[in-house]
Amino acid sequence: MMVIPFEVDHCLEMVPREQDLKFFSLADWQSRVKALGAMGPAFTLVTNDEDVVASAGVCVPWPGVGEAWALTSNLVDSCPLIFAKSVKKILGMCIEIEGLHRVQATDLAEGGVGERWFRFLGFDHAVRLRRYAPNGQDCIMYARVL
Repeated sequence: MMVIPFEVDHCLEMVPREQDLKFFSLADWQSRVKALGAMGPAFTLVTNDEDVVASAGVCVPWPGVGEAWALTSNLVDSCPLIFAKSVKKILGMCIEIEGLHRVQATDLAEGGVGERWFRFLGFDHAVRLRRYAPNGQDCIMYARVL
């Protein structure tokens, strides 16, 4: 596995997991990823055969604050430990590059990746966002305050 600088084409080469598309919105996920990649540091995890496992990064809406994002393929299921360690490393790199004092991430309240994942990355539960997802589902915002 290798971590390489993000390019939008990486996301276009992968078939995103269904749970990711629920949050990114089925109709326009490609344009959303393109915008996120332009708003802050991002990286892609690829196999040794250069198959895209996932892309992730932090968009920076204003100095000091970032919004973490990730788009994953089904390949993450075959390498969960490497994926988890890579995302933790990528997040740390993004925080350092941008000099962030807060990073937040949003997940579906039902059927998302779950609180255990965000706690592993150093986030705490921040707030429930009513009808926040594109389909009207509630979401949970997690925050990592440095």
